[in-house]
Amino acid sequence: DTEGVIREINKAAETFLGSSRHELIGESFRKVTTTIKITNPDYKNLFQAAIQGEDVKPFEIEVQKNTYTSYVDIRLVPLKKEGSIFAIQIIGRDITVRKDAEKKVVRSKEELADLNSYLETIINSSPFAIFDLNPAGEVKSVWNPAAERIYGWNREDVIGKALPSAPSEEYEGREVINERVLSGEVINEIELKGVRKDGSLFDILMGAAPLYNSQGKIEGVMSASVDITAMVEAEKQIKASLKEKEVLLREVHHRVKNNLQIISSLMSLQSRYVKDKTALKMFRESKNRVRAMSLIHEQLYQSPDLNQISFGDYIERIAQQLFRFYEADVNGVQLEINVDELFLNLDTSIPLGLIVNELVSNSLKHAFPDDRSGKVSIRLLTQDQKNVLTVADDGIGLASDFDISNNTDSLGLHIVQTLTLQLRGTLDIKKSPGAEFKITFTDN
Repeated sequence: DTEGVIREINKAAETFLGSSRHELIGESFRKVTTTIKITNPDYKNLFQAAIQGEDVKPFEIEVQKNTYTSYVDIRLVPLKKEGSIFAIQIIGRDITVRKDAEKKVVRSKEELADLNSYLETIINSSPFAIFDLNPAGEVKSVWNPAAERIYGWNREDVIGKALPSAPSEEYEGREVINERVLSGEVINEIELKGVRKDGSLFDILMGAAPLYNSQGKIEGVMSASVDITAMVEAEKQIKASLKEKEVLLREVHHRVKNNLQIISSLMSLQSRYVKDKTALKMFRESKNRVRAMSLIHEQLYQSPDLNQISFGDYIERIAQQLFRFYEADVNGVQLEINVDELFLNLDTSIPLGLIVNELVSNSLKHAFPDDRSGKVSIRLLTQDQKNVLTVADDGIGLASDFDISNNTDSLGLHIVQTLTLQLRGTLDIKKSPGAEFKITFTDN
């Protein structure tokens, strides 16, 4: 009533106030609401205004009861009798669900605004040219400062317009790339030609991804690109420089090979004037050593990779060369080669080639006297990350008291021992049956 005493109440109000009808009827409204906190400071004044006959518009209050907060829409309806107001009907409607939803919407809008701000900051500070295109290939709304700097157009110049493209035999055009992306493909890295505002072409590295709308349909393309002209030019210069060095290096190997062949020829000429058989033998053996080194440089000159050679091919050539040299003495001797596909660098190939030359020569000279038949085998295998070269024969074998360290009469075996140390390898020798020399090393 006009004194603020509760005269009538329904079930919903009982639940809201937390008391029964019997407890509430006749009690002061102010008293029964002391257990709840109403944060709207004007609701009491509005109640008084309604009693005085003023038109009070609906208003909202926030109610805190215990730890729970609810929102109520209030309407104050004056009740009249014989033209005078005798009571105020308070109609409250719980709008907590709506208010919570509104808060979530506000919060989502704020988060979206923050996210847009973050994305805008990232896009505007990116060194990559970032822009979006519609299905027709026209710039939609994004054109960051890097795009202005790289392509030369201001944002106002390109919004709603298509960018020029420069397809070629080497690169796809932007139109083809857009078609791929609009079909759902994500392109991480692709090189193509870009066109600046002044019409000049430049090299770009681009990535692109489909833009999806809220229904999951592709409605455009987001693209990011960077000017790589300087990098491409530097790469061309490096390739040209490497090509020049490769040509020079091939020429060096070619000249070394030629010089070694000249030395070999001079030794052949000189040997014609040598009458002593021992000296002549030394000339010929030295000539074979020169040929072994010359063959290394010849293979490097012909190899696509100037840093290494296929050592299996080399072994076959050097062995066949030695068999031809000793052909008159070893007609009944066979050659067996078992070599893994192994590529060795120059620092390893030259000493190892000389070792093969000495060991095969040693077998052909000493293992098969008196036209004895037999076999010389060469194996080069990789075992436990190490390379193992084995040169063996089934000839007469080595003397029981043979010791390579004390064998001062054989220059060839001294060369083998010295070069094995140069390779930081190990040398194992089996004296019989036949002879076997095993060198274990790594390619340094």
